[in-house]
Amino acid sequence: MPATILSNRYELVESLGQGGMATVHRAFDREEGRWVAIKLLAPAMARHLVIRQRFSREAELVIGLSHPNIVPVFAMEQDRSMAWLVMELVEGQTLGRWSTLFGAMPPRMAVETILQVCAGVEFAHASGIIHRDIKPGNVLVDPTGRCQVADFGLARGPDSIRLTRTGVTMGTFGFMAPEQQDDAVRAGVPADIFSLGATLLSLLIGRAPTDIRSGLDAASPSLPLSLSRTLVRATLPRPEHRHESVKRLVRGLNSSLIDLDTPPPGTPPLHIPLQSSNPPEPVGPTLVLPES
Repeated sequence: MPATILSNRYELVESLGQGGMATVHRAFDREEGRWVAIKLLAPAMARHLVIRQRFSREAELVIGLSHPNIVPVFAMEQDRSMAWLVMELVEGQTLGRWSTLFGAMPPRMAVETILQVCAGVEFAHASGIIHRDIKPGNVLVDPTGRCQVADFGLARGPDSIRLTRTGVTMGTFGFMAPEQQDDAVRAGVPADIFSLGATLLSLLIGRAPTDIRSGLDAASPSLPLSLSRTLVRATLPRPEHRHESVKRLVRGLNSSLIDLDTPPPGTPPLHIPLQSSNPPEPVGPTLVLPES
């Protein structure tokens, strides 16, 4: 089968992840002579004006957002029928994949991991960007064990044009704050803090927390009180009751490290190499529109 070439430049080699809105490919950039990741908007989505605008907005927000814990986006390109992002290729898989393979993560390892994610999210917040879809599947791990936040497709920037209608739910269930489930327009810093707490909880229990309270009940008996309190506060139902900022959340997480043991011998490393034999991971957010 002949290779797919975009712009007579990017040779798509294999699919790394797929979803209803986009597919991520390993690709070779012939012009730069390097491997990249291409996030290719599905043809049906590329024909949808608002989705294409949102895709373009993702690129505008993230290009130039330089931080070790955020996946770099180099460019957005498009033609009459397709649109794609050109990103750094992270030679590893997601935190979600780690949980699928190995289950619950040792508490200290989970906290140290989420602290990396917090660093990327805090930097985005300082730039006026709210992610709105933080979850294990949107965090990649490179060969050094560095976590990098990806997929700003639902992000809201400081000068965002209104692409989200009031009353629309956008995000991923299990990781969305209650106010975001009611109305994505209301999702601000506290919503991302809730998602960071839910992501940490998912690492601790080895699955998506379909219900935050029951997930906390399952995790808390094995956690020191300092970490339980931080986790509970991050995921409180009312946004004004959560940590005021990611920096405050980080302070609570750091204070719990003294009470956490080193992961036991034989704990799998955080980095999982990419292998062609692995099935592609689903990518992209869940978007649910209210019934008309």
